[in-house]
Amino acid sequence: MRCRRVLDPPRVVSVRGEMKTAFASILALALAVTVAEAGISVQGGLARDLSLEPGATHWDVVVVANTGDEPALIRIYLTDYVFLADGSNYYDEPGTRERSCMSWVSVSPDRLEIPPQGEARLALRIEIPDDADLTGVYWGMIMFEVEPDAPAVEPAVDQPSMSVRMVMRHALQVSVSLPGGEAAVTLEGRLVPGDDTGVQLEVDLASTGAILIKPEIWTEFYDATGVLVERIEGERRRLYPGCSTRHRFLLEGAAGMYSALVVVDDGDRGVWGARYNLQIDETP
Repeated sequence: MRCRRVLDPPRVVSVRGEMKTAFASILALALAVTVAEAGISVQGGLARDLSLEPGATHWDVVVVANTGDEPALIRIYLTDYVFLADGSNYYDEPGTRERSCMSWVSVSPDRLEIPPQGEARLALRIEIPDDADLTGVYWGMIMFEVEPDAPAVEPAVDQPSMSVRMVMRHALQVSVSLPGGEAAVTLEGRLVPGDDTGVQLEVDLASTGAILIKPEIWTEFYDATGVLVERIEGERRRLYPGCSTRHRFLLEGAAGMYSALVVVDDGDRGVWGARYNLQIDETP
């Protein structure tokens, strides 16, 4: 079979009302590889979601464990954070994004030494400006970078070489939700190349509101007579204002016309949907 077109432009509708990781970066420096052997774990999950008021001061403690067999030296710093449906991630200087809370955040100390199988504590302080105009969610990242315990190997004189030093980073998302603000989303769907067994609908979900949402998303496929053929659940992900996620739904079926109803449900915050018409053609 082959598919493949969206016959009509998507129509976004409000269904009801109007109405939360770890990474590694590689610094290229050569043939010898130095990797931090410590296993680092940020206790309590990789997100701290707080509901506070303007003018409030919040104290917290973050526990970082070393599950490895070598001592670990951890550098700690703050960044802003934005992610987009195309896979882009942006880690900007703290406090530069419009909805960053990193200018309100301080951590102490900025380095931790953790023995093997040990743990250490980081003091986290959030001081929110007393500004009634602040509404909705503000967020950013606390980064934990394992510092290599050995320098990169120097190349021999007059011999071309390359060395690589790998730096392991873990991140803790911190979000502060203040009173006010509403949820709003947009959906953009398209058909994308897939195998020959059906139609793959790709949907980008973007938050255009002011609050943090964690919606369920699914697609219901109907045949030309209006009978439900299949309901496919998408992955539930946290979504900040100005960020977006991508979801794919594969329909395998007989040749013919179909419609797809994409539903985004965040409970009392809102439910949204978009409908797409599509076709599966017989393989010549």
